[in-house]
Amino acid sequence: MSAFSERLWGLANRMGAPFVVSLMIVALVLVGRLAWWGYQQLPPPRPSEPYCLVLTDEDVAPILGEVTEVFEGDYSTSGEYWTCRVGGDNEQRIYIEAAPDADDVLIDYKAIGVSVVDTVSARPGARVQAVGDATVVSWVGQRYAYAGWFEGTAAVIFSIKATNDGVSAAAQISFLEGIAIERGAELLDDVGFTTTPSPTPDPYWTP
Repeated sequence: MSAFSERLWGLANRMGAPFVVSLMIVALVLVGRLAWWGYQQLPPPRPSEPYCLVLTDEDVAPILGEVTEVFEGDYSTSGEYWTCRVGGDNEQRIYIEAAPDADDVLIDYKAIGVSVVDTVSARPGARVQAVGDATVVSWVGQRYAYAGWFEGTAAVIFSIKATNDGVSAAAQISFLEGIAIERGAELLDDVGFTTTPSPTPDPYWTP
């Protein structure tokens, strides 16, 4: 035993049990704080595939780079709305909104008396294409680029902050279209938003 240890042991014997217990508590607190500090220095764990239920690195890497964050599964109290967000190391984010009844839930995208798909299809520069029984629409708003998968009454809309560069904006649109076509139906199915046929419009009704 070293001279220091002998002195510490002798001091502990003279001070009695309360001192020893207090010393142990202080030591444990210091060790705990050091362990917590070390844990905080570790980088956060990288999210794992699939992101937002269906997205892969191959899907998002061209525009997000490496995925660094995922916030998913935000359901409304009625269970009729689902959102998710994927962020990359280039500070870009893809936002996703899904609903089993787009016209009742995604009202920010629609004009009064007009369906969501018809509203966004009428936006300047919008691109509309049929994919099986679904319709894919892409467009650019004031701040974001969008692509939506519309099937029956259900819809899922992907968006990303638009760039001011026309070439980059066009690339964003193509990118979102690809994701909508590849993952739209799969996402609605995984969320549990089964599609139902759109109601037949009343030919005598006018907005």
